[in-house]
Amino acid sequence: MLPGVDFNGDDLTITTASDVYRCQALCTSNAQCQFFTYGLSPRCVLKRSGTGIPTLPLISADYISGFSLMASGLQKGSKGCSDLIIPGVNFPGNDIEMVLAVDATFCQLLCTYHPRCRFFTYFPRERTSASMRFSCYLKGRTSDLPATVQINSETVSGFSHSYHGAQKPCNTYAYSNTEFPGYGERTLRTASFELCRDECTQDPSCQFFSYATTAYADAAKQGICYPKNVMSLPNPTQMDLVPNVTSGFPLRKCEGDIQGYVPPLPIEIPDSTCYFN
Repeated sequence: MLPGVDFNGDDLTITTASDVYRCQALCTSNAQCQFFTYGLSPRCVLKRSGTGIPTLPLISADYISGFSLMASGLQKGSKGCSDLIIPGVNFPGNDIEMVLAVDATFCQLLCTYHPRCRFFTYFPRERTSASMRFSCYLKGRTSDLPATVQINSETVSGFSHSYHGAQKPCNTYAYSNTEFPGYGERTLRTASFELCRDECTQDPSCQFFSYATTAYADAAKQGICYPKNVMSLPNPTQMDLVPNVTSGFPLRKCEGDIQGYVPPLPIEIPDSTCYFN
């Protein structure tokens, strides 16, 4: 985003938006829009020029300007921009498979692992009904880009890390108030979530785990660690919102040069300056 900048002229459509990110999403969903200016809330002006570059940028404290998320920076091979996660956007169609993911960044990781996935749409726990919660739709297309972009406050969309050969990261995040039910009968008692994770990390068969904290409703299960595994992709196929249960993944892939995976909370729109090529 470019605060204090007005892309004067080049108007395509004048509409309204609740905030600047909504304005950017409206521009992204409009195939003709290349950039936009937001200001004098809720005025959102979608714009386009013959060159794809604003004709007359002006300094003005009343405005914020930016570029469509489908601008040239998303073309394959554009390092730094193709790992976008975009709140409020849906990529309809082109579904390959539906899996469950604990957050949008993990959905992106699953897309990266899948040989055919190039982009995805995710339904977060906070925004959707129970029937759609945690749904991660892996998608692909010959062109590697979605055919259609829609505005949808219930969804988050993004692209595979494979666009620029990003290393597949490990997952160090603790998912509080979340249980991965089933998948194994082995249990042990540990003093903390971290020690439960250490047990999972040291067990080659453990792919993920759940831990009942000392505040869990059933006192007999407080401090119990549940290592778990499945026979396919190391991702739970069931997820429930359960108070005082924390779940996570082993740290076996976090050794050496692999950077720890910590999803952004809340998800942030990256700086639009990366769309300049």
